[in-house]
Amino acid sequence: MALRAEEAVQLPTTAYAVLGLLTFGPMSGYDLLKLVEKSVGFFWAPAKSQVYGELKRLAHAGLISERPVRQEDRPDKRLYRLTARGEAALRAWLDSPEVEPDVVRSALLVKLFFGHRADPEALVALVERCRSEAAARLASYRRIEREMAGRDEFFFPYLVLRAGLIHERARLRWCREVLDAMAARGSRPGEPSGPVSRQPAATAGRRPALGAAGPPTGGADEGRTP
Repeated sequence: MALRAEEAVQLPTTAYAVLGLLTFGPMSGYDLLKLVEKSVGFFWAPAKSQVYGELKRLAHAGLISERPVRQEDRPDKRLYRLTARGEAALRAWLDSPEVEPDVVRSALLVKLFFGHRADPEALVALVERCRSEAAARLASYRRIEREMAGRDEFFFPYLVLRAGLIHERARLRWCREVLDAMAARGSRPGEPSGPVSRQPAATAGRRPALGAAGPPTGGADEGRTP
């Protein structure tokens, strides 16, 4: 079932993620949230309220159907199922050339950028925590990789998992580089070390350029995976 132009529905990415997850079969809102945690939640994590809000929106638009289900030992639930119209909307979105640009937001990078005003020990602790989190996430991804191994139904999810594995390995390598660079430099509290401090007095008021003081270059650690 193809949607006519006048029938096209404009939806946020979270709504299409919900439609996509319902291609695996009918499920309740609770079941859907649990599936989000184990799948798209690693790279697209909507709030619980968003998921339930999108279910209402999609049902109202006729893209999914819902029916109440009585349960003996627990509260009744509502079961959601993808409709033909919803399948068509999902396919139209998947085939569309438009995609939202990725946005990188990192409080750690903001703090590190202004590290010349920080206690070096505090920065080291932050980077070490980042390294621990990356190692834990990488271990989780590796467990998932073992579960997916050799299963054709997971071909496309595995391609996405590969991106996660590469990202976490790169994050671990970056953390090692930062910690090694800070240890070699021997930063002291209160000593400016950012791009502003290296500018001549006549240009000190200008904004620092990112290219003026880039990240440490790869060394012996380059290309090594944990």
